[in-house]
Parts: sequence; C-alpha cells; structure tokens
Amino acid sequence: MSEKEVSAVGIRGRLLSFSIIAAVTILLIAALGYYKASVVVKESAEEKLLAKVGKASAGFETWLLQKQRIAIDTAHFMEDLDDNLKGDRRFLNVYRGDEAVLNIAYADESGKFTSYVRKDFQNVDVHTRDWYMTLMKEKRPLFTNPYDSLSIGNVVISATAPIFKNGKFYGGVCVNIGIGSLLAQVGAMNYEGSGEGFLFDGSGHLIATFAATAGKSISEIATLAPHEKDIMAGGSIGLSSVRGDNVVSYARVPSTGWILVFAAPEQTVYFPLSKIRTTYIVLTLLGLIAIIAMFKLCTIFAHDIVTSIRAVEKRAVEIAGGNLAFRDLPIKSNDEIGELTRSFNTMQHDLKNLVGTTKEAANGVLSSSKNLLKYVEMNAESTREVARLASLVSEGMTRQLEDVMNTASHVDAAFSDMDELGKKAEQLEENINAASTNASFILEDIKAISVNAGNEKALAKCFDSLFETFKALSNDAKELTSIVRAVEEKTGYIIDNVNSMDMVSRQTAESAETIETATEAQEAAVLDIVASAEAMDNLAKSLEESAERFKL
Repeated sequence: MSEKEVSAVGIRGRLLSFSIIAAVTILLIAALGYYKASVVVKESAEEKLLAKVGKASAGFETWLLQKQRIAIDTAHFMEDLDDNLKGDRRFLNVYRGDEAVLNIAYADESGKFTSYVRKDFQNVDVHTRDWYMTLMKEKRPLFTNPYDSLSIGNVVISATAPIFKNGKFYGGVCVNIGIGSLLAQVGAMNYEGSGEGFLFDGSGHLIATFAATAGKSISEIATLAPHEKDIMAGGSIGLSSVRGDNVVSYARVPSTGWILVFAAPEQTVYFPLSKIRTTYIVLTLLGLIAIIAMFKLCTIFAHDIVTSIRAVEKRAVEIAGGNLAFRDLPIKSNDEIGELTRSFNTMQHDLKNLVGTTKEAANGVLSSSKNLLKYVEMNAESTREVARLASLVSEGMTRQLEDVMNTASHVDAAFSDMDELGKKAEQLEENINAASTNASFILEDIKAISVNAGNEKALAKCFDSLFETFKALSNDAKELTSIVRAVEEKTGYIIDNVNSMDMVSRQTAESAETIETATEAQEAAVLDIVASAEAMDNLAKSLEESAERFKL
C-alpha cells in the first residue's frame, strides 16, 4: 500500500472511527437517558398508582367512618333512652340518613334484640351473633367481616358500637351496610379507565370486588396470586413488583385492618414509559441516520481533501525532484483546502524565484571564485617571485658581508703592512741617513787618505765599509720594495673586493627593485581578491535577503 493510500485510508479511517464513536456515544446517551427517564417515569407512575390506592383507601376509610359514626351516635342515643322505650324500633331510625345503611339493630343484656327492618328477634339469642359477642369482648366501635344478616337476608358488613350502663357493657348497636355499597366503592376504583379493585380482610379473604366472589383468598385470584406475599407482608401502603401483566398496589384501611388492593395493567401504568421508549428509539434511529448521513458527507469531504492533498503531494514530489516548470494548482473552493492550495501556489512561485536568484548568485559566485582563484594564483606567483628575489638578495647580502669581512681583514692587513712599511721606511731613512753620514765620513776619510797618501789598507777598509753601507742600503731598499709590493697586492685585493661589493650592491638593488615591482603586483592581486570577496559577500547578502522570507 502506497503512502497516498495510507493517507487516504487514515483520513477515512479516522472519520469512520469518529462516526462509530459518535454512534456509540449517541446510543449510550440514549440508553442512559432512557434509563434515567424510565426510572423517573416508572417512579412517577408508581407514585401515581400509590396515590390512587392511597386516596381510595382514605376515601374508603372516610366512608366507613361515616357509617361507624351512625352506629356510635345511635348507641349514645340508646344509652340515654328509657329502658321501656329501647325496644321501640322507631328510635333506631333517628340517625339513619345514608342509603348504604340497610338496617340498624339493637341488642342488650336484658335480652332485647330488635331492628328497624325486623321488629324483634324473640327466638334469637343475641349471644349467638358474632358481631355482638365481639363487641362485648372488645367494648369499642368495630367493623365486622361480611356475614349473613338475619334482618336483611343477605351478606352485609356491620359497624358496631357498644352501649354502657353504670360503666359496664350493657348492649350494642349494629349498623348493616349492604355489600352492594362496598362493591360500588371498590368497583369505582380505576387507573386511566382500567384496572380492578379488591377489598380483603386482615387474613387475606376477599370481602368485595367488582367481579370476584366474596370469600376467596388472595391465592385463589389469578391476578393477585403472584403478589400475595407482598400484599400480606406489606405495611400501610405499598406496591408489588410487576409479575405477570399487572402492577399491584395496596393500602390498609386503618379503622378495619382491611386491605384495599388495586391491580392495574402494566401497559396502562407504564404507558408513558412505552411512549418514552418509542420516542427514544425514534430519536436514536434518527441520530444514527444523521450520523450515517454525516459520515457520508464526511467521506465526500474527505475525498475532496485527499484529492487536493494528493495534488499538493504530487507537486511537492516534482519540486523535490527539481522540476520547477509547472502551472499553478487549480483552486476549487474558498475553504481551508482552497487556502492551502493558494498558499502552496504562492510557495511554488517564491521557491521558483528563490531558485532563480540562487542560480544567478551561484553563477556570480562561480565567476567571482574563478577571478579569485586567478588572483590568488597571481598573488602566489608574485609571492614566489618575491621569495626568490629575497633569497637572491639574502645570498648577495651574505656574499657582500663575506666580501666586507674579507676586505676588512685585508684592509687591516694592508694597514698593518703600511704601518710596517712606514716603520721600515723610517728605519731605512735612518739607515740611509746613517749610511750617508758614514759614506760622508768614509769619503772624507778616503779623501784624506788620498790627499795625504795614506795607508792603502786603511783606504781599502774605508771602501769596504762604504760598500757594506751601500749593501745595507740596498737590502733595506729591497725590503722596502717587497713591503710596497705587498701593500700594492693588498690594495688590489681591497679594490677587487670593493668592486665585488659594488656589483653585489647593484644586484641587490636590482633585486630590491624587482621585489618592489612584485610587491606592487601582489598588492594589486590582493585588491582584486578583496574586490572578488566583496562581490561574493554582496551575493551572499542577496541570498540571505531572499532566504529571510522563509522560516526554517
């Protein structure tokens, strides 16, 4: 897979990953939102159901207390009534003003047992009636469970109240409530138009319902059987978890201990939850559709991006390969991609101009380098010539120094010989003067001997002495001549050395002139080198100014 494909796949992969993450996020948010909303809606529905059964229980409690109030008021009335009148059934109708009350009965320890509907129960022992015996035992207002009424001939419940005489239980009043009234009260219960109410006694036996038969236990009713444990173990009010298709709420009637139960269909109770579920499903699907559409749009957009980036990449590869002969890339949009393409085109032109400037500068640098090389070679040649001439001057000066030293030694020797010559000349002069004096004396002696005809030996002796004098003078003259010749030789050698020194001095002067000429040529070459260096420096500054537009 090429780098282009990797780039394209990378962008599409990132977009796909982003879409997947967005989809998962939406699903999680939807699930969390649904969960939170379902909890709230479920709690709200359950609270509403509990409020419904609580309200029904409170209403039923109020309804029962009204019937119990009739029993209590009638009991108080009968307590104050004369004993002879207590058997008159007409007095039992004083407080009767409720259609639900079917009959009011009176019984006491004297054996009286009568009711408004039935005159008397002469053949009935009141102690055989459960309601009476329970009232005598508890000595407080009570409600009975359903039972068969002798006066009505049907199943009723009764509200009973005790009658006291001298602080002791004396009798009681029984207010019969028709079971139909209970059915109406329980049957009126509904939740959003559906559901079924039940009234059970404290032991879980059915008292009244709209459809079921009285006397059945909770376990015998299919709707409530799964909830029996929750209902019987519950407190004053509660809700049984969903089992089957119903949600069961229950509440106890405080005055009787009965249990008012209401079973509502789960779909009805949690209908808002199903609506929320549907809404969340629709919203989730819409979100996923939106994500798919967004992914499709992002894919198209990614294709445009990848196409533009590939074009820029291809052009960058061409530029890297040295190809600057190209046209501008087409700008297809005014967004960031278009701006990228526009900037890349600008970079192409700047790079092309920079390369052109660099090429011109390189040519200038090459020309300056050639000139600089030529001037350096000239400078090197001048330096070599100066070095050669300096060597010659050094050799000439060394020879001149040697000649000067030799000349100095010969001059010293000549001066020494001349001093010796002078001394010899003075000695010779003294000798000549002495010889001349001796010769004069000898000549006088010879002349005297000749005049006087002296002795010949003496005369010979005088001549010998004169010859010795002349011989000594001759020897002195030869020695003086030899000294003069030696002085002449040294003087000649000194002259030769002086001539040699003069020739070396002229050669040194010529070499110095040549060195000066070479030095001037070298200075000119150095100036040319400096000019070439300045030209290269100007080219470098030009390149630097061009490069300042680019950040590295």
